Amino acid sequence: MDNAQIPGTQYKLPPPGAAPGTVLSEDEIATVKEIDPGINLAALDNEGRAKVKQFISTMGRTAGAEIGGESAIKVDKRGKWTDERRAAASAKAKAQWAERQKEG
Repeated sequence: MDNAQIPGTQYKLPPPGAAPGTVLSEDEIATVKEIDPGINLAALDNEGRAKVKQFISTMGRTAGAEIGGESAIKVDKRGKWTDERRAAASAKAKAQWAERQKEG
């Protein structure tokens, strides 16, 4: 910036039409790491983080879906994740992730 109002100060603005920055909560990061321990979230751009965040939020809404009138995932009375539920959610998330990678 040759004609900056404050000499020596440069402000880097996002390009026009850029989406707001995507931030994942600690719980979302933990969920992603549980699904794929090798993922490097720092290497993702904003669009990639947005896709991961959308995927995690979708997974949370569908993880307890019922099949044939019976819950597909068993949860103990306190609502903690059982090993069965964790394995089922992980398998489902990996399948959804692989499907979305093929699309994009």
